[in-house]
Amino acid sequence: MLQGLFHPARKVRDVYWKIYNSLYIGGQDALVAGYPRILNDPKNQYIRYELDYII
Repeated sequence: MLQGLFHPARKVRDVYWKIYNSLYIGGQDALVAGYPRILNDPKNQYIRYELDYII
């Protein structure tokens, strides 16, 4: 699919970009589990407790 994103023909590129965007939007929930766990500091709270339930 990566080769189609940079194809010289615009009509071919448009189809591949639509496929890529739908895959990216459809897989957002799978990306959340890949975020690193960052410790809280006095100014901000970074821990996502919902991830602890899933993992």
